[in-house]
Amino acid sequence: MKLTSDMLIITFMLIFILMMNPLLMGIMLLFLSLMISIMSGYLLNNFLFSYILFLIFISSLLILFMYMINIESNIFNNSLNKIIMMIMMIYIIMNKNYSLILSFMKIKMLNLFLFQKFFIFPNNLMIIFIIMYLFMTLTISLFIIKIKFGPLRK
Repeated sequence: MKLTSDMLIITFMLIFILMMNPLLMGIMLLFLSLMISIMSGYLLNNFLFSYILFLIFISSLLILFMYMINIESNIFNNSLNKIIMMIMMIYIIMNKNYSLILSFMKIKMLNLFLFQKFFIFPNNLMIIFIIMYLFMTLTISLFIIKIKFGPLRK
């Protein structure tokens, strides 16, 4: 599994170098951040840090997406072939190691109950705090944007 995820991360990084469109770069960063979050969760045996890391990546990518949509809304995308090649490479890699992935998932399903400790009394306060913080940042960003001022471009 580690070899497969390392190969996926290297593939995403190589394809990221070939991207010229900022929107596609954001999509590649999304996939890359997802893989890094999953790997850090497995390495630390604690997915809370990787969950927070992924939420930070997603929020920054949403800001990038909003900026690119407001600035360049009618971009012709000619790099669809690169994405198709990437998906085919990922499919070949994942199909080759399918039995290895299934056995690894069975082992990790046994450790699923370890995640429940975050929802028991002392730790659930931290989860509630994180949810409130994310909600507060969402409302603050909505007040900053103020829809009545219109788009960013003039």
